[in-house]
Amino acid sequence: MTNQQDGELPPWLKNAIENVEKNYKPYPKNVRDELFRPMYPKVAELPSSENADDAEASRKQGACRHEKKLKYRASNKGKGKGKDRKTENVPAFEKQLGPAAPSKPAPGSSRDLRDQFKSSVKINPPNTKVAKPTLEETSPSPSNHTGLPSPSLALPESFNSLFVSETSATPTTTYNPPQWYQAVSTTGPTYKLWVRTRNTQAEQSLLHMKGCIDRCETETNPDKLNKIFVELWNEIHKAEVKLVGIDARLLRKNMMLGRGQQGEDQGLLRILNSKKVEYPPDLRADAIQLYHRWCRQVFDLDLLHHIVRKRTANRTSDSIVGDWVHSADFYGEGDLIMGQWWPTQLCTVRDGAHGAAQGGIYGQTGKGAYSIVVAGGGGYNDEDNGDEIWYSGTVSRDPIKLAAKNMSKKTSVQSPDTFLATDNTQRLIESCDTIGEPVRVIRSHNLPKSDIYRPLVGFRYDGLYKVVEYEITDNIKGSYRFRLLRCPGQSAIRWANNAARRPTKYEVEEYKKLKLDG
Repeated sequence: MTNQQDGELPPWLKNAIENVEKNYKPYPKNVRDELFRPMYPKVAELPSSENADDAEASRKQGACRHEKKLKYRASNKGKGKGKDRKTENVPAFEKQLGPAAPSKPAPGSSRDLRDQFKSSVKINPPNTKVAKPTLEETSPSPSNHTGLPSPSLALPESFNSLFVSETSATPTTTYNPPQWYQAVSTTGPTYKLWVRTRNTQAEQSLLHMKGCIDRCETETNPDKLNKIFVELWNEIHKAEVKLVGIDARLLRKNMMLGRGQQGEDQGLLRILNSKKVEYPPDLRADAIQLYHRWCRQVFDLDLLHHIVRKRTANRTSDSIVGDWVHSADFYGEGDLIMGQWWPTQLCTVRDGAHGAAQGGIYGQTGKGAYSIVVAGGGGYNDEDNGDEIWYSGTVSRDPIKLAAKNMSKKTSVQSPDTFLATDNTQRLIESCDTIGEPVRVIRSHNLPKSDIYRPLVGFRYDGLYKVVEYEITDNIKGSYRFRLLRCPGQSAIRWANNAARRPTKYEVEEYKKLKLDG
């Protein structure tokens, strides 16, 4: 045994103190010290000199009282068993001393600090709503569908306020039938004539889809339920691009977008508003896309619907019909769903996912970037790691002229380091430095084939990313590279070869028929 100096704590007690203090890290250090000093008198500080006499007298009185209690219990051991302690007679020595007056803690003593600390703690009453913790504390890292953990990303301190899509089983949005759907007449000679000439094959597909939904709500075996999910997924994917003969009357007749006489959901609404079945997030997302398509009465299965095609090699002369251009001037994802797919970049403009038919960055001056297309190639030094992207800004063909232009105007990113940045590149600089809103990321099939996140064909929406930093890779040419991190709380990137992959096998088949690459 080692010699221990007088007044020094043994090692086991020191370890105990350290272990206890570790559990109280949330409290300030000075409060922790005052809370634990009463447990270990040898390390406790003496009270202030002005209150030392009162504290010593209180200690002696307590010791005397405790000693008399022990003597009383020893002399009456075994007596009075079975009596109710609440109705026991008061011991004689307590009658002599009288009830102990509550001692007032000395100001500045450990007990006084402990009482002040307890009084400062605010306890919420039952059913009180409290603020949600930060996203880093609650959101799991996005899965990558490979069975392997996603790379752990160290988020910057400024990465606290992100737009996050809800992926919980309970729907956060209630979907309702469109007005035109409720106005469709199911009586009269015109409707009866249509019934005799309707597309029965398309109707059978709709009934099969509804049958899958029925089985999802009654199946209790998890393995069988997963097989039904895949079957239902297949029907939804076919309806998106292969199901010929769908029209407003057929949807109304089979109650695909409406509610029954008792107000119960029918058709796709049973997936969208379901509280009985925990549908896979990607399956529900595809059902939402089909719901939006039918609500807009887009029954044309052509992948390039509402686009005027010009027979050119690179299809840069194609245009969108009339007012079918949906605005892309918004933050977040709007009505887009994770994994939504298009055959060409112009189709992303048509549906409001991106705002430029050819450019990779889209935004507005002073508002930052709304969306980017990750395509690689062209000498750009892009790096795609799924949850993390290093994205290169556009480079000017005449850096000197561009620098003179930027120096002559006032911009929100006016600095010597940004004089060589193009307009589109400045939008990403704004998103990083001042705006802070996440941008929509669309991956292109033009990415290198070695990129596992590259869509097989076309363009795919892969979620919201935060622009967290950038670097200047070439001061002469004005080349910038931006680091983007995928916002937590979103469903996974849909690249793996399974039922959730986008583009689907039906979309790939229809894409090949367009011969866009030849």
